[in-house]
Parts: sequence; structure tokens; C-alpha cells
Amino acid sequence: MKICTISTVSGHYKDIIDRLNNLIIASSKEDIKAYKRNIKDVKISSFDAISGLSGVIAYLLFFKDEEDIRKLIMEGLSYLVGLTQDREVYGYVVPNYHISSKNQLLDIEKDIYMKGNFNLGLSNGIGGILAALSIALMEGIEIAGQRKAIERILEDYKRFHYVDNNGAVYWPGIIKFEDYISGQCKIDGRRAGWCYGSPGIARAMYMAGNAIGDKEAIELSLKAIDGLCNMKEEEWMLNSPTICHGYAGLLTAVQAMYKDTGNVKYRECADRIMEIILSL
Repeated sequence: MKICTISTVSGHYKDIIDRLNNLIIASSKEDIKAYKRNIKDVKISSFDAISGLSGVIAYLLFFKDEEDIRKLIMEGLSYLVGLTQDREVYGYVVPNYHISSKNQLLDIEKDIYMKGNFNLGLSNGIGGILAALSIALMEGIEIAGQRKAIERILEDYKRFHYVDNNGAVYWPGIIKFEDYISGQCKIDGRRAGWCYGSPGIARAMYMAGNAIGDKEAIELSLKAIDGLCNMKEEEWMLNSPTICHGYAGLLTAVQAMYKDTGNVKYRECADRIMEIILSL
């Protein structure tokens, strides 16, 4: 992303970026065709923010004014929208982003989630889909069903959030099929990680809420960030400076929220996190 910024300002690295983008366009065109063919048998790697289409779209949006790239973004968005549409699994109607047992990332998860699951994380789950759909909409790219798809994902986040006695907001990182159907599940962890924790999910919800004017989503996301900023360091349950599971991920989310809201509490929290990172 830094190279994109430098190239825009100075013109440097343009050849490198053009070659990289051509490779991404060529591979993504074929990937999207394959993903659409298998939309009833989804793998996390097809859509997630780390190695899947949500991350690819987020990157390509830097070049949205180029015709070929804009077309590819819209093709990718159509797949993400399709993931929010319904299909029948074990006699129940659920969204296509249900991940079957055989398509779990880890072998141990195939035994734990015999009927599959729903991944709510930002890195490997529907948070990445939500972010990509929302950022594209805010960047002026909209396709049929995009707003409804955002609403569908927000519905799940609203349904499965949990507020503790201190007012902090949490979400389960992964929901078993059975718990998704019952509408009730245990919160399996409270680590303030960017990948599966409240920081990443709240940030995605905030962008989505602003993209479609959903005040409830915005309020819930702000409540989650407020709760994180009110916590003591040990309550974050972080132990490394990294993005995915560490302080840098929390810092990224809090800084982004400060930039968007101007809330001084968020800036003070970001400063506190930065001091911790520098001390490690």
C-alpha cells in the first residue's frame, strides 16, 4: 500500500505496479470463475482478507479508475454478494458462507465442526467480505445486491454479539452450525485481536454502517471500541507486537477509528498501545 502511495505522488514504481496488477488481473479472472462454480462448496481461501478475494478487492480499489481493474472488482463483488445468498444445509436455510467440515482450515477443526461452521473473523471470515463490500460502496462502486449483502452480514454480527457486565462488546470468532441455527453460542475467547477479535469486527461494522446508513451497526461498533479503550492492558490478552494476534492489530483499528471519529479517547488509547509496542 505504501508503494501505491509513493507511486501516485512521485510516479516511481509504476512499471512494477503495472506488472503486478497484470498478474493479479490474469489470475483473479480465472479464480473468480472457479469460485462461482463452487459457491455451494465454499473454501475460506476463496474469499478471506488474507489470501482470498476480499483482500484482492481491497487492494485493487487503489486502481479503481482503470477500466480493466474496475470490471474485475465488480466481478469479484458479484461473487462476494453471492456468498450472502441462501442455500439449504442439513435441512436449514443458511448463507453460502457456511464452511463445511471438509473445507476447514485445520484437520482438527474437521472433527470439531462436524456440520461445518461460520467464521466471523476479519482475517479469515465474513468480516473481510463485509469490509470489501463496504469499502467498494464508499468508493463509488456498487452492483446489484451489494447493499442487501452488507445488511445480511451485519444481521449476523448483531445477532451474535455479547455485552459483558462492564459494557464491553464481543463476538465469537467461529460459530458451530448447530449454534448458528439455535441463535445461541458461547464466546470462546476475548483476546483483542485484529484477526478474530472485537477490534477487526468492530472496524468492519463501522465502515459497513457508514456505507449503508445503518445507525445500529455504527453504535454497536463504537460501543465495542469504547470498551476496548476502557480496558486495562492485561484485559486485551495480547502478548506480541504483531498485526494479526498482537498490539499492532489493535493499534491499527483504534487509529482508524480515531481518524474517522476524532474521538480523543481513541487517540489516547492509540498512544498507550504505541508505548507498549515500543517497550516490547
